[in-house]
Amino acid sequence: ARVKYQSNRDAIEKLLEEPAPVKLALTASLKGDELTAKAMVSELQKPGDKVSLRFALAEERVRYQGGNGIRYHHSVVRAMPGGPKGFPLPKASAEQTVTAKLDDIRAANNKALDDFVAELKKQGADFSFASRPMEMKNLKLVAFVQNDETNEVLQAVQVDLEPVKE
Repeated sequence: ARVKYQSNRDAIEKLLEEPAPVKLALTASLKGDELTAKAMVSELQKPGDKVSLRFALAEERVRYQGGNGIRYHHSVVRAMPGGPKGFPLPKASAEQTVTAKLDDIRAANNKALDDFVAELKKQGADFSFASRPMEMKNLKLVAFVQNDETNEVLQAVQVDLEPVKE
């Protein structure tokens, strides 16, 4: 394991020394239940329909006792505002705004879990979730530019979402 770790680390560090082929900036706010975010893409070296901007809303830490015994899960993706396909980047520069409501995200996550349990029951499994932690606290928003053909992430940025005091 140590050799594999060092090999991966060396490869990653080498890539980190190279300049990114795109610049990406992100601003985001959480006002009450509503998330609003804006990403600014610039200097994209190879724009096209196969390069996309995506967003991922993640919860820093979720406590849930899984079947594998792990109790704490980090960077749990709760939603992809704008959808998993993201937004194509046919030009070298772009701006994209997304919004999402936390209650809608909770509802969508609960529906996905309900559908998952229903499918398992169809297959004869007796399964249910002991709990469904959906606190949506300590949220992070990640914006990333990805080559859809190679899956390479060309640039990424993360911001903490602090609730706005009203």
